[in-house]
Amino acid sequence: MIGNILSVTMAVLCLVLLARLVVGPLRRQRFDATVARLWLRLWQTVRHALQWRARRKVQTEAAKEARDVIERARAKGVWKDNVFTPDRFRGPKKSRRDVPD
Repeated sequence: MIGNILSVTMAVLCLVLLARLVVGPLRRQRFDATVARLWLRLWQTVRHALQWRARRKVQTEAAKEARDVIERARAKGVWKDNVFTPDRFRGPKKSRRDVPD
C-alpha cells in the first residue's frame, strides 16, 4: 500500500518537474515562487502545531504549580477580609525596650 503511494507520488513529482522544464522562464519563476510560498506555509503550520503542544504543556504545569503554591499559602496563614497574614507574622510583639541598641 505504502509502496504504491510512494510510486505515484514520485511519478507526479517527475511530471511536475518535467513540465517545469518545458515552460518558459517567467512561468517557471512564478511556479517556483508559488511552491516556495506553499512550502513556507506548510512549515509554519507544522511548527505552530508543535509549539502549541509545548505551550499547552507548560501552561498546564504552571497552573498546577500556582494551585499548589496557593494551597500551601492558605495552610500557613489566616485570611481576614481580603488581607492574608502568614503565621510567621503573628509572633509576640516586641516593645522598644526589648530591642538591643
